Amino acid sequence: MKNNFLTSNYDTGQSYRVMAWVARVSTLGMIVLGMLCIALVCLVIQLFPLKEQRPYLLVLKDKGEQVAQIEPIALNTKGLNLLMEGLCRRYVALRESIDGLSDEERWKEIHFLSSEEIWQDFDNTMSPKKNQNSPLKKHREDKVTRGIAVKVSSKISDGVWQVEWESLTHHQGQELERHSWVSTLQVELRPNAVKIEDQFINPIGFTVVGYTVSKREG
Repeated sequence: MKNNFLTSNYDTGQSYRVMAWVARVSTLGMIVLGMLCIALVCLVIQLFPLKEQRPYLLVLKDKGEQVAQIEPIALNTKGLNLLMEGLCRRYVALRESIDGLSDEERWKEIHFLSSEEIWQDFDNTMSPKKNQNSPLKKHREDKVTRGIAVKVSSKISDGVWQVEWESLTHHQGQELERHSWVSTLQVELRPNAVKIEDQFINPIGFTVVGYTVSKREG
């Protein structure tokens, strides 16, 4: 009876060994967890620059005045080429259409998409205030509108695009004539600073630095 009493009331040391084993496993688990946390932090640091790459960056120019600093995209990708081609097509449609109503509003976008030299040349030609023989003035006086339909567009070389289009002239809803044209655009991606409310008009710095148009015969 005495031996049984001693055996049942005194620990043999096994529980201490179990606790020591659990402590070692816990310590190893904490070390592994710490290494995983460090690896995740390193991964986030590597991905962080990708998250911050944007076509434009907002900065404060003066107190109370915000501007958007346009940063041109410098990637030579298929997606960028498609975007450039689409902007060339839109530029031609904006520039060559005359409806007598929304022309000045469209010209605002043309201004944002053009170099200063190209814009001044266009404005001096089209504005009735600057040119008494302005095509816009003549179309308004004759109550004639000109719509366009873009047919084909293609990249000729680096920075040079061609857009083929057709003009349709109408008077009081009746078609008067139609002609085929080819516009050639020289385009660059340039940095620019614009008002905060205008930042989405041209967020990639698309800039037409050369523009010619020729009529197709036949």
